[in-house]
Amino acid sequence: MNFKRYFIVGDKMMCFLPRTASTSLLTLIQDKYYPERKCMVKLPIHFRIPSRLDRGKYELVSVIRHPVERFISGCAQKGWTIEEGIEILKKEKIDIHIRPQYLFFSDKNPTKLFKFPDEIDKLAEYLGLPTPVPKLNVSKSKLTPTEEQIIWLNEFYIKDFELFNNI
Repeated sequence: MNFKRYFIVGDKMMCFLPRTASTSLLTLIQDKYYPERKCMVKLPIHFRIPSRLDRGKYELVSVIRHPVERFISGCAQKGWTIEEGIEILKKEKIDIHIRPQYLFFSDKNPTKLFKFPDEIDKLAEYLGLPTPVPKLNVSKSKLTPTEEQIIWLNEFYIKDFELFNNI
């Protein structure tokens, strides 16, 4: 299943992944490209672009985060323990905040990826946005997985690690 959360940013199409500075970036995008729209950050899916849309006219871009760090941030955002998050990963329907990142992208349409947090300002510049990118919606809770949990998460997110390590 491929869950798309795209937003047109000038001549590019940004794919948003939760827990990768999406709130911060969307705030900047709204201010520059869509100032007439208020509170787009609060839209649960931002803008959905149908999969039939001719993406050939847009360069696809996104940001990807270290999979385990994103998982921990997603659990903190939702108020879950690490154990609760892992149990959710074992279910068929996974919450968007911890869903594997590779599921957001299409094999048919390559996406230019930037690493979170190291390349977030570089991405903003690439999109014609001001820098530095503000830090909004930062997790307050700091969770620490056990060694066994890290091993399990590394195995579960193996495709995400392939993407992340090949940028």
